[in-house]
Formats: sequence, C-alpha cells, structure tokens
Amino acid sequence: MIERVGSLSLLRFDPSRLDVFAPSLGGNRSRPTTAQEALASGAVAVLDGPMFSRCDSAALSGTDAERYAQSQCSRVEYALLGSEVSVGSLYPSNGATFSIVEGRAVVLPDAQVAQGARVAVQTYPHIVRAGRNIANPEHDTDRTWRAALVLLDTKELAFAIMQASMHAFAAALVALGAVEAGYTDGGGSGRLETADGQRVGSSENRRVGSWLVVRAAEGSDEGIGGGGLLLLGAALVGAAWLAMRRR
Repeated sequence: MIERVGSLSLLRFDPSRLDVFAPSLGGNRSRPTTAQEALASGAVAVLDGPMFSRCDSAALSGTDAERYAQSQCSRVEYALLGSEVSVGSLYPSNGATFSIVEGRAVVLPDAQVAQGARVAVQTYPHIVRAGRNIANPEHDTDRTWRAALVLLDTKELAFAIMQASMHAFAAALVALGAVEAGYTDGGGSGRLETADGQRVGSSENRRVGSWLVVRAAEGSDEGIGGGGLLLLGAALVGAAWLAMRRR
C-alpha cells in the first residue's frame, strides 16, 4: 500500500528493485506511455520519470492535455540507464544522479553515473542534499503535483508525490528522513501507481517519456503489501508527521 502522511504520499523499497521503463525510438527519443503500460512490463509500482518534451509537437493540436494524448514521440532530457534503457543527458551539468551499484543507491552530482551501476536516473532539480532542503523557496512556488526519487536514512529508496510548492515538498521529505531527493516531473505528468490499483497524482493519466519502476523480487510473485516492498510503518509515519508539524 501507499503510505500517506498529510498530503505527502510515499512508497519505499529496496534499491535493488529499481528499474526504468522507456520504449526506445532511438537516441533520446521514446514512445510515450501511461502508468498502466509501464506496470504491464512486470512492475509492481511506477512513478513518472524525469522531465521530457514532445518531439512531434508541430503535428499536434488542441488543448495541452489533448496534445499529450496525441503525441507519439517524447524527447527524454535526462540520463537514464536500466535493464532495457540507455539514454544520455541533454543537460549533463544539472541535478543529481541516483545509481544502483551492487544493490545500494549512490547519489552523485549532475549526470555522473557511478561506476558499475546497473540502473541510473538523473533527476532535476536536486531538492534534498545530505539531509538538507536545498530547493529554492523563490522558485516553483505554485501548488501543483511534485514527484521525486528519494534516498532515505534507512538506505532504502522511495517514490514520493505531493501537491505543494517545491520547497514545501522538499521540507516534507526531510521530515520523513530523506537524505537525498531528486525531482522527476510534476503537474499533469505527476503520478504514482501500483499494480494493485492504488494511484496518487494527476487525474490526466498522461502518457510520459519514461517511468521509474519497482520490479518484483527475483523468484517472487508478491505484489504490494505481500512483502515485496518495504513500506513505512504506522508508528514511523506518525512520528515523522508530528516532527514536521512542530518545525
């Protein structure tokens, strides 16, 4: 199940489960997909990946939501590495990159992928560093869906999503034990969904350029709530929320 702490929703898992889903069209281009399509790849949970643009915008018409629905080509802007994905960064000096090396998460600046990584995700902006909120309080001040990949003080990773300004989002993550957090995307793209039908985020069900996914443990058919994911206990959630409220 997805845990909720106030308006923040969070799902944590062992770093070895992280992967990336982005059907390649060559180079930095991918076929945009919905959360359901990403889940159908064998994932037990998905979060929208880093920011992207439409590479077929000239051929689209209508409202913004209609243009996303029509699009057949996404331009992935940030570095991704997964079991079936390898995309370089268009912005190599931005954000921070989460790499999975021998089952643990390593976070390096910019688009640096740790040596020996099997999975890597470049995030932008970097909003929590060494347990500190580094989101600029004067930028991204609107209250909209925000999504992030998070390294917790328990060494676990987490998918997090919340309707908030960027600074408030980062503050909520720090209160829950975030050591590092990198933004993926938000607004109409922001969505966290699980294979058992839980979902949080935009109602648009947008097709996006990539998804961060949690794979089931090898040799296991367990899904959410069956031991396949490590979730925040009620006591920890309550204590973290109280701590955040008292700040």
